[in-house]
Amino acid sequence: NGVTWSVPIQAPSSTITAQLIYDQGQFLMVGKTTYMTSTDGITWSDVGTLPGWTNPTITGLVYSGSRFVIVGKDSGNAMIQTSS
Repeated sequence: NGVTWSVPIQAPSSTITAQLIYDQGQFLMVGKTTYMTSTDGITWSDVGTLPGWTNPTITGLVYSGSRFVIVGKDSGNAMIQTSS
């Protein structure tokens, strides 16, 4: 309801939230180096780093209506990755 809030939970220390979105029945939170998912916004699963990234700095996340898109840099190279 945006008025009554739960007690905050601590995210893993590797997660500095860059962006959080909700779509297709799940939350997706990206941090500087990792991403997490949740179906209820309370219990989170640390999915880890993105496949193919070795030294990531994730800077953005969007849902296009059909897929999630994450952007950032990996070892200085600009990266775009999608998920259906």
